[in-house]
Amino acid sequence: MAATHPEIMAGFERLLPGWRAERAATLAGGEQTVVQRLTVRDDHERQTTVIGKLFTGSAEGYVRESAALASLPPGLPAPRLLAAQARPPLLLLNDIGTGPSVADALLGDDPAAATRAVADWAAAIGTLHAATLGDPEAFSAELRRRADGDGDGTQVSVDYTPGLLLDTVASLDSRASLTGLSVPNGLRDELAELLARLTDPGQSALSPADACPDNNVRDDSGALTLVDFEGAAFRHVAWDVAYLTVPWPSCWCCWRLPADVAGEAVDRYRDIVRPVLPWADSAGFRQAVDRAAVGWAVITTSWFLGRAIAGDPPMTEGDAAPRRRAFLLHRLELAIPRAEADGLPVTAATLSEWHATLTSRWGPMPLALAPAFRREMFSEQDRPRGCSRVPRWFS
Repeated sequence: MAATHPEIMAGFERLLPGWRAERAATLAGGEQTVVQRLTVRDDHERQTTVIGKLFTGSAEGYVRESAALASLPPGLPAPRLLAAQARPPLLLLNDIGTGPSVADALLGDDPAAATRAVADWAAAIGTLHAATLGDPEAFSAELRRRADGDGDGTQVSVDYTPGLLLDTVASLDSRASLTGLSVPNGLRDELAELLARLTDPGQSALSPADACPDNNVRDDSGALTLVDFEGAAFRHVAWDVAYLTVPWPSCWCCWRLPADVAGEAVDRYRDIVRPVLPWADSAGFRQAVDRAAVGWAVITTSWFLGRAIAGDPPMTEGDAAPRRRAFLLHRLELAIPRAEADGLPVTAATLSEWHATLTSRWGPMPLALAPAFRREMFSEQDRPRGCSRVPRWFS
């Protein structure tokens, strides 16, 4: 049990008059946010809990999450926005509960439960996509409203993914002498072409963006709710579906998934979106997911390469996250034939060179399956039981 954060408390009292907070439990915290579960009571002594999320870093996370949640129609697998304030940036959300996440299932010992959890994740993403497909205006309007007067003037793009990918090329190029990975002429142009192939408005929808296995909660009814919309964007659906095939590019709990588990989850997604997106049954859909996987391989190489070169801590029993080196090599290896098949020869050759350079430096490092799909890797007492936080070494 923790003391109620003073800024969360002050915002709660202003935003929800007639209610008082009795106690708090801190769920997460760091450089960007403080998240607390507040036990609250009204003047009629009715008690409930709400989530207070205070943004202590950049205002962009507040703008994106509040705009996304405010723009969503009711009944979707996302938190309900109860109230918000811009200064200091604070959201009050309904409390989904303390149920397990997909990450808990992946780190458990029941492969059937993990398979269902991954499929439920895909269904939740599909439900969100189907409800917002091809219509960015609600999200865009909420972003403008926060920039034009209801916020602190922070202006953000509806979709930052193109800039993210191209900026990583520049970042890798600037560090080439330190990393040993060359960035040839033509790579940026090919990746710009990849982005152009993933810009169809009719195939785009609202994305939570950081849809990691631990950014969801299963409620008492068994339904899975997506949480953490700080990076929300309106973008091509393939960027989210590729989370199943990379897998989990922005996440720390990114062990490999069995091919049949990922395939069944993609099928579950397609079942959800098919009525509004028949294109999901086409070869073009599968090609788009492969394109996004290539993009994620480049992006995450830039994100994690420096720490991977500096050295991963040794693997020990009970570790909840794979080594950076292993998942980077895995992503590069998978992306090479996808880039070749998509007519991106410079990209394919570059990723192949990166993979060879890093393999020569580190040796081969296969990425293991998620613990739930392995046998006898962990003793019962050492088996990880949850993904409550990112390990300090991962970021």
